[in-house]
Amino acid sequence: MIDSSVLHTAKAIKRFFKYSNHVRGTKYDWEPKPELSQANGDERDYLRRTAFEPLYQAALEYSSVKSYHNTRMTAEERERIKTYLSQRMSIPKDEVGPREFKQANSWKVPSMIAVTLDTGLRPIEVGRATVHWANLQNNELNIPKEESTKNNAHWNCTLKERTATIIERWLEERQTYISNRFLISSESRRVEGRVRCGRTGKTPVAESRQCVFWDRLVAELESALLNLIR
Repeated sequence: MIDSSVLHTAKAIKRFFKYSNHVRGTKYDWEPKPELSQANGDERDYLRRTAFEPLYQAALEYSSVKSYHNTRMTAEERERIKTYLSQRMSIPKDEVGPREFKQANSWKVPSMIAVTLDTGLRPIEVGRATVHWANLQNNELNIPKEESTKNNAHWNCTLKERTATIIERWLEERQTYISNRFLISSESRRVEGRVRCGRTGKTPVAESRQCVFWDRLVAELESALLNLIR
């Protein structure tokens, strides 16, 4: 591994620790002091074009699971996946079914990787990116001049047909999340009101736990959506 890769790896780990401290309340404190072997730091480990397709395929497989009704999946494998999804979605294992299996397979990561490979956006541009940049009719990413870092004019990046299709699928999936957020929030308030009035037929403790679950789910969805809608 060349020196630039060592430095980038150390930087990535530090950022992950910073994220974990902020989100999970951990107390990671790590200051690496890598020993560099090269006299100069000009040599870089570039992402070569031959790595594009393997990276995209890895994005498709990231966090994906088999279909719930896959006839080749054994009962033991289905149980392992249900355990994994229950932990990932923070829901009881007996509530994991076909819908949760389908939700686990998202187009979010593949769309980000596909756009990155086609356009080579800088980190600051990734942070500024919005769905309004996507011009799927013309297979382009249209960056306004006031948000472009390369020049003072509009910047139009060509997208592959495959990338445009993936973005379209992610936008449809994303819209489903937005719609469900309001349905879940409404249901959460309705159930909570019934708990307070004592008309549910279930014990207050059981209903309170259900409300806590819905409130936590809504909070997580809202946080994720705010980051996506920027």
